[in-house]
Amino acid sequence: MDFFSDKEKYFNWALEKLELILQSPDERSLFLASEINIKKNNFEKAVFYLCELYKLFPTSSESIEMYLLQILESDINHIEALSLLVKIMISKNEYIKTKILLEYILFSGNNEWIDEAYKLSIFLKNINSDYPEANLFLILTSLFNNVEQAKTVCDEIIENNPEILTELIIKISVIENLYVLTTKNSLIILDKILNQTEISELTLVAIIFTSINSDEPEKALKYLQKHELQFPNLKNISSKLLDNITEKFPKNKEVLKTNIIISLRKNKLELALENLKNLLDFPEEDSWTIELFKRFESIYPNNHLVQFRYLDFLLKRKLYSKLLIEIEKAINIVPEKDKSYLYLIRGKALLEKDDIEKGILSLSKCIELSSKYADQAVDSLERLKEIYNHPKLLYVLIHGYGKIENYLKASECLIELTKFKDINEDKIIDEFNSLLKKAPTNAYLRWHLGKMFAMKGEDEKSANQFQLAVSYDQSLADSAYEEVDEISKRSDSIDIVQIKGLLAETCGKYDEFYKSFEHIFSKNPNDKKTYRYVHQKNKEETDKPVYKILESRYLFILKKYEPCIENILEIETSNKFELSVLEELFQDIIKKYQQNPMIWFKLGKIQIAMGNYENAIFSFQNSFKLSPDLSSDILSVLKEAKNPDAMILMSEININEGHFDKAYEILKDNIHIFSQEQLENLKDNISKIEIIPERINIQFILMEILINLNDNDEILKRVKTIEKMDLGKHTREKMLIIALGSALKSKSAQGFKIINKLREIQDDEEFSLQVKHFREKKLEDSLAKEIKDIPEIAKTIREFGYPNEALSLLNNIKTINGDYEKALCLIELEKYNSSNMCIRKYLKTFDLNIRTNFLKLYLILQLKTSDFRGALGTFQKVFSSLSNDEKNIYSTITANAFGSTPLKINRKIKNNRKLIKKETLTKMMESL
Repeated sequence: MDFFSDKEKYFNWALEKLELILQSPDERSLFLASEINIKKNNFEKAVFYLCELYKLFPTSSESIEMYLLQILESDINHIEALSLLVKIMISKNEYIKTKILLEYILFSGNNEWIDEAYKLSIFLKNINSDYPEANLFLILTSLFNNVEQAKTVCDEIIENNPEILTELIIKISVIENLYVLTTKNSLIILDKILNQTEISELTLVAIIFTSINSDEPEKALKYLQKHELQFPNLKNISSKLLDNITEKFPKNKEVLKTNIIISLRKNKLELALENLKNLLDFPEEDSWTIELFKRFESIYPNNHLVQFRYLDFLLKRKLYSKLLIEIEKAINIVPEKDKSYLYLIRGKALLEKDDIEKGILSLSKCIELSSKYADQAVDSLERLKEIYNHPKLLYVLIHGYGKIENYLKASECLIELTKFKDINEDKIIDEFNSLLKKAPTNAYLRWHLGKMFAMKGEDEKSANQFQLAVSYDQSLADSAYEEVDEISKRSDSIDIVQIKGLLAETCGKYDEFYKSFEHIFSKNPNDKKTYRYVHQKNKEETDKPVYKILESRYLFILKKYEPCIENILEIETSNKFELSVLEELFQDIIKKYQQNPMIWFKLGKIQIAMGNYENAIFSFQNSFKLSPDLSSDILSVLKEAKNPDAMILMSEININEGHFDKAYEILKDNIHIFSQEQLENLKDNISKIEIIPERINIQFILMEILINLNDNDEILKRVKTIEKMDLGKHTREKMLIIALGSALKSKSAQGFKIINKLREIQDDEEFSLQVKHFREKKLEDSLAKEIKDIPEIAKTIREFGYPNEALSLLNNIKTINGDYEKALCLIELEKYNSSNMCIRKYLKTFDLNIRTNFLKLYLILQLKTSDFRGALGTFQKVFSSLSNDEKNIYSTITANAFGSTPLKINRKIKNNRKLIKKETLTKMMESL
C-alpha cells in the first residue's frame, strides 16, 4: 500500500492484483483500491469501494469521510459520494452538517437527486426519529410522490414540533419554485397547516403564492380574504398579493369581481369600470353585473363613465332597442368632448339592426368629434365594407383613416372611389390634397395621387407625384419606376424622361438611367442643369463608371472630342451594359480619330471583355500597326483569351518581333482549334521565315499546320530541306515523327525514305508506338473529317508488317473498304473465324463488284485454312473476274483437293459435275 500509493505508472498493475485480493476483501485492500481509483479520477469505482468499506468496517468512518471529501473537492455534484457522506454524518450524530448536506441535495433543483434525498430522509428518520429536522426533510421529499406520507408527518410536526412550522412553510415555498411538479401537493400541506394551527401571516402568504402557482385563483382569493380579515393593518401586503393574482389571472371572473369591489372601496371608479368591461365577457355573471350597475346608479348618478359601461353591456347582450333609448338619455348627461363614444356605440347598434345609412352617419359623427374612438369606428366600418361597398362608406372611411393617420388605407379607398362612375375625379383629387395638408411628406398619399393623375392622363403631374413619393420612401422606388416607365411609353416629355432616369438611378437600374439621360442630352445639348448633375455625380461616385461614360457622351455630343477622349481612356468596367455603350462611344470617336493607337487598343480591350473576339482582333491589329510599342500591352490582354483569332494575332506579333519560341509556345497545343482559313494565313506567315536551326520549332509548327491542311507533298519538301541542316538526333527524330503521317499516306519515294530513316533511328518497339500514336490521332481526326482515308492508311501500315496496328486503326470504321482491309489483317494474324464472319456478310450482297471482291478474299481464307474443296466452289464463282496469274492457282487447288495429276482430275470429272459446270471446267482446263 505504501509502495503503490504515489507511483501512478503501476496503478493499473496494482488494480489488477487488487481485483484478485478483493474477491475476499479486507480493510486494507478496500482502502488501497479506493485511494488508487481516486488518484485515477475513477470516482465511481472509488465510491463503490468506500461504500463496501463502510458496510463491512463502519468504524473506519473517519478515513472514509476524508476520502469522500477528496472526491467532492474534485466533483461537488457526485451524488453517490454526497449520499455516503450524509449517512456517515448521521451515524456520527453531526446533525448540522447533515442538514447542510441534505439541503444542498434537495435545493439543487436536480430532479434526478430527489429519490436519493427521499431515501436519506427515511434513513435519518429511522436512525433518529426524535430529531425534528428528520420529519421536516421527510415532508419535503414526500411532496414529489408520496403526499399521504407527507400529510401524516405534517400532523406529527403540528403536534410535537410546531416550532419548525415556519421553517417548513419557507422551505415548501422554495421547493415549489424549484420543482413545478410539487405545487399541488404543496397546497395540500399548507392548507393542512392553515386549518390545524393558529393562522400566521407567513402561512397565508405562502399558501396564496402556492395557489397562484397551482393555477387556482379562487383558492388564492379565498386565502387573500382571510389575510385581509386576520391582518387588517397589512393592507399594503394584501394589495400586492392581489396584484400578483391579477397579473397571473387577468381575465378570471372572480379576480375581476374582487378587483371591482376593492377598487370601489378605494373610490377608484375608472379602475373598477375597466375591470367591469372585461367582466362583460361572462354572461353568466349578468345578475351580479346588473346589481353592480344599480349600485353605481345610486352612488354615481349621472356619471357618464358608468353610463358608457352600461351601454357596452347592452351592446354586448344585443339589447339594441334599450341601448338606443339609453343613448338618447345620455346625450344630455355626457360632456361634449366625450359624446363621440355615444355616437360610436349608437353606430355599432344601428349597424347590428341593419340600419346601415344611420349607422354610417353615427360613426362618421364619432370620427368627426374626436380621434379617441376613431380606430374603433374604423374597425366597424371595415367590417361593414366586406358586405356593403358604397361611396358614402368609403368617404367616411377615408376621414377615419385620416384621423388615425393610416394614410395608406386612406389612399387605397380614394383610388377605390374611381370605380364608381358618378364620382368626379377632381373631387377625389381634392380629398387627396386635403389629406396632404395634414401629411405633406406621406409617401403613400403621393404614390396614390400619382396613380390618380395617371388615370386622368395628366402624365407630368403623375410622374412628379411618383418622384415625390420615392423621395419620402425609397422602398417605393422600383414600383414608381415601373409606373413612370409606362407613362414614358405614351409621352415624349423630356421632364418625364428625366424623372424616369432619376428613378432608375435610385433603383440601381443604371442602364435605364444612362438611356434616359443620353436621350435628354441628344434632344437638348444645352441642358446645363442636367450636365452639372451628371458631372457632380461623376466626381462624387468614382466607383460607378456609368457617370463618366454619360459625361463623355455629353462631351461628344457637344463635339468636345479631346476632353471626351481623355475621359473614356480612364474608364475601367466589367459591367456588360457599360461595356456596350462604351464600345458604341469608342466606335463613334474612332471614325474621327482613326490614327490614334490608344483608342484602337482600348476598343479592342472592351471587345475582348464582351467576347467579341473577331472585332477585338481587328482593333488590336490596327493598334499594333499604328504603334508596335503597344505589343506587350496587347499580348497581356490577349493571353487570357482562349480564342483562335487572339492566338493567331499573338503569334503574329511575336513572329514580327522575332520571338519565335513564344509564337511556338502559343501555337503548339492549339493547331486543332483553327479554321482552314486561319491555318492558310498562318502557313503564309510562317513560310516567309528563314529556315535555320535556331528557328526549327516554328518550322515544326508549320509542318503541323500542313498536316491539318492535308498538304503532304509540301511536308515532304520541308523535311528534305530541313534534313540538310546540322540537327541533333533528338530534333531529327522529332521532325520525322511529325512527318510520319504524311509519309504513310504518300506513295512517293521521299515518303518511304522518311519511314525508313525513322525506323533506322528507332527500334521496332518505338516505331510501332509512333505508328500507333499516328493511328490514334488520325482516327480521332478522321471520325470528324476523313473516314474514307483510314483503310488506305491501314493498308500501308499492314504492308509495312504491322497488321495489329492496322487492325486497331480500323476498329471503329464501319465501311465496306474498312471491313475488306480488316478481313485481310485478321487473315494475316491467323484469326480465321473473325475473318470468316467479317467476309460472309458481303457474300450475298446484290452489288456484283463488292461480292466478287469479298469472294476473292474468301478464296484466300479457304486456301489459308486448307479448305481446298470449298476453294473449288469459290474459284468457280469468281473465275471470270480473275486475272491470268490468279487463274493459275487452279492447279494448286485441284491438286490438293483430288491428287496431283491431271489424269486423276479427268477421271473424276464425272464425279464432280455437281461441283463444277462443264463449260466452266473446259475454260479452266484451257487456261491451264
